[in-house]
Amino acid sequence: KEGNVIKKRLKGLPAIAFQHELDHLNGIMFYDHIDESAPYKDIPGATAFDRE
Repeated sequence: KEGNVIKKRLKGLPAIAFQHELDHLNGIMFYDHIDESAPYKDIPGATAFDRE
């Protein structure tokens, strides 16, 4: 049904993907999160992913 509240607790990659898509629904793009004065600075509390 429309209007029902749904709660999910996600971690790791599913949490990142969900937040990414939720941001799109709210009109927020990835680059909106980037600090223009220091685009490569560390993000507090973030966990880096190893690319294999």
